Amino acid sequence: MHRWIHRLTVAAAAVAVLGMSAASGCGDPPPEGADPTTHPQYVVQAYVSRLNKGDREGAAELMTDIGRRNGASPLDTGRIEGFGLTAPRPIPNHHNGRTVFKAVTERITFTRVGETNLTLNNGPAQWDFIIVQEHEGDPWLIDDQGTG
Repeated sequence: MHRWIHRLTVAAAAVAVLGMSAASGCGDPPPEGADPTTHPQYVVQAYVSRLNKGDREGAAELMTDIGRRNGASPLDTGRIEGFGLTAPRPIPNHHNGRTVFKAVTERITFTRVGETNLTLNNGPAQWDFIIVQEHEGDPWLIDDQGTG
């Protein structure tokens, strides 16, 4: 009986550690040279990286047509530091007036520094993204943001 309780305790501790690491990190980065649109987390990581480099056009390539039409992101100004990313959570696949193949939401937490705007001030912040696959086999792209 004692050995069985010990195994349960070790298993529970392992699950707790895995859960904390999944919620607090920014996920595994995409492999070198990988297409960032193959996974929702990779899309968000690449989007933030491109904005931090001042590559707004490159960031826009990671958005759906509807996402681009929604206008510039308040994340475009300033710099995102201390970036953390939650695991993608499935949401209903009807978004922005259409049905898509798959949709997920992801929340990033970060510290914003530099130029401010009306939506985001400097300091700790969080920002939600909706990432979709419009059709089966399509790339994952950002469809909406600032939804948190």
